Amino acid sequence: MHAKTFGTRRTLVPALATLLLGLAGLNAQGQSFVGLSAGTSRSDIDCTGALTCDRSGTAWKLYGGQMFHPNFGAQAEIVRLGRARFSGSLADSTVASGELKGEGIGLYGLAVAREGIWSVFGKAGLLTSRMSGTVRVADLGTSQRETHTHFGWGAGVGVDWTKNFGARLEYERLRSRLQGESVDVDQVTAGIVARF
Repeated sequence: MHAKTFGTRRTLVPALATLLLGLAGLNAQGQSFVGLSAGTSRSDIDCTGALTCDRSGTAWKLYGGQMFHPNFGAQAEIVRLGRARFSGSLADSTVASGELKGEGIGLYGLAVAREGIWSVFGKAGLLTSRMSGTVRVADLGTSQRETHTHFGWGAGVGVDWTKNFGARLEYERLRSRLQGESVDVDQVTAGIVARF
């Protein structure tokens, strides 16, 4: 039974803050934005032989960036993916269980098209994630953690409630590796965005 998904430590907020400050410094005349979204994620872990397998979890992300042009900008984000859990039975009927989870930071180029209060957008860039996995057999457990950088992309729609506040609905495809196994995570989130 193979297990694959994302996982990281909780030390990424300072890194995100540094990225956002750098973006803001690139163009003081552009429009800055910050947002918070939450939703669901689903990872393509291999559950062959597992008695139970839950690939879906709750995801959230905090993001911010700068529009250098009405249609082009950059975005940095810290993302928390949902946990994946599985359990199985060994040949001697001993129960084994596992959990995988993760966080990461990403930096993306952003393209936006607007029509009235509505907009559509796409993004592409790099995500650095620390994946962690834990497997427990009876009273014994082992864990592993790895850091990787991979390509990520996303697309979505937005609506402006006012000049400074609006909402986003977004789909993202993220990828990383653990123990030599690649994983794709599909994430759908919705949330609010503020511009200033």
